[in-house]
Amino acid sequence: MSTESIVMSGQRAAAFAGDRDVVRRYQFERDAMIDRGKRDAMIDRGMSPGSVREDIQMSWRRSLMSGVEPGTPQTPRNTSVDSTSRLLAVARPTLERIREGLIDTDFSLLLLDRNGWVLDRQAGSKKMASRLDENLTVPGYSLAEQFTGTNGPGTALELGRPIQISGPEHFADRYQDLTCAAVPIFHPITGRLEGAVNLTCPFSQTSALMLPFVANAAAEIQRSLASQLADRERLFLHEFMAACQRTADPVVALSESVLMANPAAARLFDSVDQTMLWERAASIAGSKEATEIWEWQTSVGEALQMHCRPVLDGTHLLGAIIHGKPLNPVGKRDRSLEAATSFVSPGVVLGRSRAMAEVGRLAASIADHRTSCLVLGEAGSGKLTMARGIAKLICGRPEPVVLDAAVAHLVGPVKWLRSVVAALENPGGATILAHVDALDERTARTLAACIDAHDNSWVLATSASADAEPASGLEALLGRLRVVQLDIPALRSRPEDLSALVSAFLDLYGRPGQKFGAGALQTIGRLEWLGNVRELENVVKWTTQSTSATNIDSSDLPAAVLRKSSSRHLTPVEQAELDTIVQAVKDARGNKVEAARQLGLARSTLYRKLRSYGIDVKHTIL
Repeated sequence: MSTESIVMSGQRAAAFAGDRDVVRRYQFERDAMIDRGKRDAMIDRGMSPGSVREDIQMSWRRSLMSGVEPGTPQTPRNTSVDSTSRLLAVARPTLERIREGLIDTDFSLLLLDRNGWVLDRQAGSKKMASRLDENLTVPGYSLAEQFTGTNGPGTALELGRPIQISGPEHFADRYQDLTCAAVPIFHPITGRLEGAVNLTCPFSQTSALMLPFVANAAAEIQRSLASQLADRERLFLHEFMAACQRTADPVVALSESVLMANPAAARLFDSVDQTMLWERAASIAGSKEATEIWEWQTSVGEALQMHCRPVLDGTHLLGAIIHGKPLNPVGKRDRSLEAATSFVSPGVVLGRSRAMAEVGRLAASIADHRTSCLVLGEAGSGKLTMARGIAKLICGRPEPVVLDAAVAHLVGPVKWLRSVVAALENPGGATILAHVDALDERTARTLAACIDAHDNSWVLATSASADAEPASGLEALLGRLRVVQLDIPALRSRPEDLSALVSAFLDLYGRPGQKFGAGALQTIGRLEWLGNVRELENVVKWTTQSTSATNIDSSDLPAAVLRKSSSRHLTPVEQAELDTIVQAVKDARGNKVEAARQLGLARSTLYRKLRSYGIDVKHTIL
């Protein structure tokens, strides 16, 4: 289909161009929706039958929900839009071919990524280029429906199917004299939405041939994408097979669409291992840096040193190859893990990381020998829980006395020190001094002297990890307490412990049988957990109280967690949209079809948005 045939058909005018009554009716009904006094009533009773297409009605409603102003839509600009993206590289030959046919016409061709950012524009005339410049329809700007309202490419991306938006069907005033025909482009293997191609012309030249023309262009781009992917898939498979041939150790290969494991890896990694490993490796591979190394404790107790390297095709990231090298001699188990599992005390959850295995081994020794110790760690890492666990491990001993140094300045240093002395004089028991780093220098010196005077007492203390050197008085105190130093690692450094901690908190707060699904575990695996175990506990507690689902999905997690887990920074509009979507899914009791209906979205669009925010859609109640 030639560009000339489209222009000739358009010059004879299209459906709308010859019927100004239709134009006026569309504009009236759009304005009525926008009018604050009439909008809600119109939404409640619906549009006039036959006047405005249902797709347009729903798109206008979404535009209103997103807060788009028809007179002055806020078109955002993204200076980091990837001009070397795979989609643009694959589509460029098609775009260049079509550009030749657009010369001296008022037609323009656009390529957009899946989020609505314009990647490329080919205008047939300076007049059309100037008009599009005025409308900010240029590379680096967004035509996403949530920012600019109803328009060809933005609405096609929302619906996940071809659509033509003509003249007054547009939501924003500045597009009223244009017609846009857009077709989505999908990944030929995964079916994931990759972007859209769009043809724009003046409204007076609207043609019924525009949409078929764009569909041909989109199909050509998709075929090119499939051809290139086939080459890259073969290259990625070759890298995986080569890695497997070099070793009998566990080897895993992962990409956007592929997860492969050799027999050794398949035997060692359960579903939780795979979920956490995916997140760890994906974050490393996404940086395109050289090999990164970390330690991993599998669910079956195998300690591995993981080597992750990105696989590149030029500058394009294909995926990552992960090689697990056993840290234990052949045939020998990791005794540190056995020591950790032997440390069982109420409220203490060690997980299965090597770091916490060492903590468990040392904690058991402290309890056996009643050794005074200093437990260090970030806020919320579980220092006090560990100190209580050590003290409670010896049966027959009285409950430990816990005194919080953070309140010493409230009750007065003298009164607080008297409480400490009374506890130290209690034979056979343990005294736990929490937050000793909060003491002033004078009180810290006095406390050190009190501990010296009761050298037969068993003292456990907790303190925040500090990079700076403590004051001399506090250093004297820490020196007396640091007979053994027990360092609790931050939660972000031991992601393999997440599932065990989640299970423990579910036992504490959840209903019988409740569990976190793979999607929910994958989502929380992306967080930094700056608040450590306490923050995770709060998330699990909130989630169990807000949902009755047995298999907890990502969408059941707090909206703040979903925002933090997103791989990209969310704009205020995106954050508001995510909150609205999560609430709609909750109101619909997990039924995403009903949630989509309430939001005025196609189900495919809702699924795409959920995936873009890192929300799992595989475990869905339908």
